[in-house]
Amino acid sequence: NSVNTSGGALSMNGISFGGGNKGLQRSSGGGFNLNHELRKNLSINFQYFVRGVKNNFEQRNNLIHYFKDTTLYNRSISSQDELSNSHLLTGNIVWKIDPTSTLTYRPSFTISNSISNERGFVEVSDNHAGLHNKIDQKIFTTAEMLNQSHTLYLNKKYRRKGKTLIATTTYTSEKNKSDLYNNGRFTIYDIGMPQDSVINHLRAWTAERNRSLTNINFTQTFLKKHSLSFTHELEL
Repeated sequence: NSVNTSGGALSMNGISFGGGNKGLQRSSGGGFNLNHELRKNLSINFQYFVRGVKNNFEQRNNLIHYFKDTTLYNRSISSQDELSNSHLLTGNIVWKIDPTSTLTYRPSFTISNSISNERGFVEVSDNHAGLHNKIDQKIFTTAEMLNQSHTLYLNKKYRRKGKTLIATTTYTSEKNKSDLYNNGRFTIYDIGMPQDSVINHLRAWTAERNRSLTNINFTQTFLKKHSLSFTHELEL
């Protein structure tokens, strides 16, 4: 058993109580690491991690205000259930082309998704007129994210001392998507008669970003104490 306290929260065996306005929080995760030498000049390494977090939150308030002969009642309930998962996969492939040249490939993938259900309820009344207004709102949200990067790295040291070539090219991609569904009913009571307003709203959002960067550096040493270096960088 393990018990931790941080930021006003108590955590025991992966379950958190309070702190961060998240209510009851449960998290779990795991992963593995793979190292393998295929040949003397070729080796691979891969790491995978997965993590899941579940939050359950509920808050209830009952407020009473006194104004002479009138008593105002304000009752509210707010709750949220949220589930999120994330996956991380990274790797490293090293190829020793010859005694002077090494080519390295580094891929990385991050995938995450989340689902959230929220509810808000408010009711206002007094001891004379009864109900004043009532709000009942539900929000459902989904989100997905995919980030990836790929890097090629070439390191070449020529047989001639002081002469080197380093070339790196990296491609990154970020994709995000989220959908929000908002359903609510707003009721106003006019002399005891309810008047409703209904909201049904969908907001869909997507974003994508791609980037490519290439860097080439060539260095030549001459006169033993001096070197000349050329660097070229291209971004798309």
